[in-house]
Amino acid sequence: MNRRLRIRLETTAEQEGRLLALQQRFVQACNALALQAHASGVWSRVGLHQLAYHGLRVRFPELGSQMLCNVIYSVSRAARRVFRHPQSPFAQRVRAGTPPPRLIFGPDAPVYFDRHTLNVRRGMASMYSLDGRLRFRLPLAPEDEHLLRHGGIREIALTREHAGLVLNFSFDDTPRAQRDPRRGQADHPDGDESLPEYLLVVEDGVGGRPQAPAAASLATVLGARTDHRSCASGERTP
Repeated sequence: MNRRLRIRLETTAEQEGRLLALQQRFVQACNALALQAHASGVWSRVGLHQLAYHGLRVRFPELGSQMLCNVIYSVSRAARRVFRHPQSPFAQRVRAGTPPPRLIFGPDAPVYFDRHTLNVRRGMASMYSLDGRLRFRLPLAPEDEHLLRHGGIREIALTREHAGLVLNFSFDDTPRAQRDPRRGQADHPDGDESLPEYLLVVEDGVGGRPQAPAAASLATVLGARTDHRSCASGERTP
């Protein structure tokens, strides 16, 4: 069974503002990439990297190379949920060759981190932001420290909730000796295949008009939030 750890951040107002600015830009990059992925039909992590990485570097230089890799991971991860969920009304159609729907990331979409963009040591976090690293204390119990050091982190996501900003860690229970050191965060399959609340799914009908019943059925089956409006731009500004 994979384990999870949630830590509410104890940041200053200035630090929180910097992380929210990072989230805003991260979401904009996700939407730009999702639009390109929809147009090209490429959704795999490797394929998206080959297709769009250099263009993203030009368009979003402030995110940096590693965070843009996490943008690619985020878009590919979302596509797996919409196009492969066993109860998704889109999965069978996509397998049959029907063009996939468009994916739009809402302003509360998570920001994914990795060992290069987030370090935790002795109760202190060093975290990437648009204008330099942030350093602040993490409220960790001794067992949390041990889990972060030895648990085999699979995924790290920063989310914005009513209580504030939260770091969500998920861990790989595979014994250390059996882990492949060449595999990074984006290579690990995620056991939770539910559709995220922050993800908007839009299916265009004939003549480019959105097809409301199909999108609504996804909300009914998966409890997802859907949007039936056309999206003229790949970016959605929070």
